[in-house]
Amino acid sequence: MKRILFSAVAGLIFFSSSGFAVWHARSHNAGLLELRVSNYGTFGFQDACYWPKGSGESYIYGAGVWVGAIKGNPQDTASLSADISDVDTTIFLNSTVVLDSSGGAAQIENEIVHYRTKTDTTITGCLRGFAGTLRTSHLQGALLQKKVLHVTVGYNPSNGTTEFVPGDLPNEAGYTNPDERVLFSDDPADTSLWPLRDAGGKPVVRSTQDSYGMLNDQDSARNITPLKIKIEQIGYSWSYHFYEDFVFLTCRIINNAPDSLQHLYLGLACDADIGDYSDDLVSFDSPRNLGYAYDSDSSEWGHKPGYLGFDFLESPLDTNGQQLGLTAFKIMRNPSTPGEGEPDPGNDDQAYQLLSGYNYTSSRYHPFDTISTPTDVRFLQGTGPFDLAGGDTVRVVIAVIAGANLSDLQDNSDLAQNLYDIGFITDYVKVISPNGGEEIGGAFNITWEDSSAIGDTLRVGLAYSRDGGKTYPDIVADTADAHWYPWNTLNVPDGCRYKIRATVHDSICVGEDASDSIFTINNPGVNGVPDVVFLSPQRGNLSGTVPIEWWAKDADHDTLRMAFFLRPVNQANWTAVDTNQINDGFYSWNTYLINNGDYYLKIAAYDAVSSGSDSSVNFISIVNDHGIAAEVTHTAGGCNALAVQALSYEPENFTGHIYEARCNRIQPSAVSGQPLYTYNFHDITLGSTLFINQPLSTRLDGNLYVDYSPLIDGLVLEMDTQVDPASFRFTDFSESTSVSGFNGVLQIQNEDTLGTAPPLISANWAWRGSDYIVSWIKYPPDTLKLTLQICDKTNNVYVPGGKKIGDHWHFGLTLDSAETYVPTQKGFYLCGGYFWFNKAGTMSIPPGAGDIWRIASSGHKVPSEGNIYSFTAPTGVDADAGPAQPSLEYKLAQNYPNPFGAQTAIHYQIKSKCPVKLAVYNIAGQLVRTVVQETQNAGDYRVNWNGRDDYGRKAASGIYFYRLSANNISLVKKLTLIR
Repeated sequence: MKRILFSAVAGLIFFSSSGFAVWHARSHNAGLLELRVSNYGTFGFQDACYWPKGSGESYIYGAGVWVGAIKGNPQDTASLSADISDVDTTIFLNSTVVLDSSGGAAQIENEIVHYRTKTDTTITGCLRGFAGTLRTSHLQGALLQKKVLHVTVGYNPSNGTTEFVPGDLPNEAGYTNPDERVLFSDDPADTSLWPLRDAGGKPVVRSTQDSYGMLNDQDSARNITPLKIKIEQIGYSWSYHFYEDFVFLTCRIINNAPDSLQHLYLGLACDADIGDYSDDLVSFDSPRNLGYAYDSDSSEWGHKPGYLGFDFLESPLDTNGQQLGLTAFKIMRNPSTPGEGEPDPGNDDQAYQLLSGYNYTSSRYHPFDTISTPTDVRFLQGTGPFDLAGGDTVRVVIAVIAGANLSDLQDNSDLAQNLYDIGFITDYVKVISPNGGEEIGGAFNITWEDSSAIGDTLRVGLAYSRDGGKTYPDIVADTADAHWYPWNTLNVPDGCRYKIRATVHDSICVGEDASDSIFTINNPGVNGVPDVVFLSPQRGNLSGTVPIEWWAKDADHDTLRMAFFLRPVNQANWTAVDTNQINDGFYSWNTYLINNGDYYLKIAAYDAVSSGSDSSVNFISIVNDHGIAAEVTHTAGGCNALAVQALSYEPENFTGHIYEARCNRIQPSAVSGQPLYTYNFHDITLGSTLFINQPLSTRLDGNLYVDYSPLIDGLVLEMDTQVDPASFRFTDFSESTSVSGFNGVLQIQNEDTLGTAPPLISANWAWRGSDYIVSWIKYPPDTLKLTLQICDKTNNVYVPGGKKIGDHWHFGLTLDSAETYVPTQKGFYLCGGYFWFNKAGTMSIPPGAGDIWRIASSGHKVPSEGNIYSFTAPTGVDADAGPAQPSLEYKLAQNYPNPFGAQTAIHYQIKSKCPVKLAVYNIAGQLVRTVVQETQNAGDYRVNWNGRDDYGRKAASGIYFYRLSANNISLVKKLTLIR
């Protein structure tokens, strides 16, 4: 989800504009759940909650802690002018001058009420027993005190901001202590700074990877109504395979003010964008105090995504000394998107109502929401109320948990609860041998040392990994703890990335350790597959020359050669980038000769008899700026769904020749119901065909597809296609010339009351979108045989006949199709449509030679036969002279497609290096989306706009303007968005 981005990113330290505090975020990654935490209230922010680690599959767009409380000024009082019962929703006062007219809270004796409106002497629409208080009757003269609802928001889902700032207090202007970053226990740079220590001064560390940070809400530049609290945030994560799917966040909330915080609620807000943000669902498990999110479909990343949840393992106590647990689960949504749930709150009053379980839009108490329709949904789970005296501290422990499905999530929640219940204690175990660096074979004794945290008898499980620790098959699942175990390595393949894992447990606790580093198994007479690990690039945008890095080794010490392969994300076949390279871990890859797009990379290592390979987990995007080699002209045909550009790749190879790209007849693709558009490419100067039947990947879904031709003579054709089948419509079928006196009725199959119709559902792939002239002729001319001659007037070509459904015409339905008219025929098929001339059988005068009928269409006209795109390439230059450089100007092209629905491309040109801004505005001149704002070098650029604003919300249908501002030049064009 794209919204205004907050300025802190993982691993980056910077200074805020207000002049104090060091903003810092970094990730827990000891287990399979990788979670970014910060010292400013958010976690998992900007898609930084990955599961499994390294997959690139993020489950959170943003999340953070909310804290809400009620405050009041003793002088802001009024008195009741009449008695009220415990159910009255209108309260009569002697005066309401101290109260806000827009609604708010007030206290009458021990009861809190919330009102929506007021008059001079009443408050109306009152919620009685608000904030966990008891509804009671009150007598005339009872004092009413104004109360103000305050909420400090750790993550605002509407704009991605936070009201917390880093650091402990005092936090005066100019405070820039770099030590108050997020500390990690496994980072040597943080060891001396670790603030949690035992009586002997030794750092207290509970997990494989602890984190520590301090934050507060007392920066007036960010929070005009602070609660005056600070939070000590401690994180725990384990590498143990039992505990690898959750991260603990312990928050100690400290009231830094002298006054009590009353009716306090703690909450956790989460916008869990699981893949596509628009189809998420959320729910809760009350007995487990667990809220969670999941995806509604089964193929976000080519498979069914998992679940992501938040468990209140510890919460504040109620008046009976029992933990409050989960007291509210509220569903929120983007205010611009209709649907279930409450709109994201716009102020503290609305936020507090949600925290305490109310729908602020209706003043209805509804603490636990459910949802049935997938959407861009977020949730807020809360616990409370309770009071916190000045200087006091309350603790909440949250487990962030992932699971493959709901059952797995619940099992992991139970594991997390058990680990919390035993005080996070674990048994001790240390793998002694093999611990890394060894080369072993045959029978080998695995050894370890261990001890029980509670002095109990231990049992042990042993597992090995041959992929550096990613997976661990069992050697033995549960055996007596003898501190050694015989392992026959002949039962596993030779390899260079082995590790051993030892897991011990007693009646309560678990402990685990793995080899510090990898070791090799090499048994004589066995030729193992080479080990290879793809290191980089794993994700991101690439341009120019970039390094490919890897690690490869062979257990037999054979010399390895390397090969590199590339695969577009929407294709199955790999293409070789280079082969037979030395195994030095580094390859310099020129991406400029690769078409822009999204790809997976694969590296193969091979010796004389075997090979191994590894691929990138995530895709990389190649985004080179290829200049325009020549202006392409649409010289024939009426297609309005294809734009063609000739891009410069190797200008020294330009020929100066004239070229043509000619579209072919439409064929059915291997994907049911989809067209296959192809084209041939010709060198007109030489009279040669360079390639034929080059396919486009276009599908009938309204999305923009970008395809590239093979590299020919230093240039590549970029084909941008967008076809929306909802636009397909035959609009007219009429007679224009009658020689025969034909008296049948002309109709389009499935026509509406206006006489218009879409193409046949099973044949819409054959739609051209053309206007046609249908001529009745005798063929051969000297016979009585009557047939049709159909001209595609849009593309100025004749439509051929054919027997089956396709890009042609024939009389009759599919089973009795023919190209010669007989009196039993009542209609004819044409390029996806069916046209009746005697459907009811009432025709007495049939059509004859010389009759001419007309068919008209509207909507997208697709890349079909008769469309020709031509251009003349520039002349190449000698290598010594350098590449040809076209004269650059400041240009802004018309967006394509226009109008558009899902995505449109905007091309522009910059003459010289300068700051560039490309922005979209509505017709009122209000900024909708900043598409580009950066300093750019001279060149040609293309960017896409997806029809969303800076907050990730869908812009409404209508007319917009996009402006290019560069070097005191301002260029504006208009575009149209259709939903």
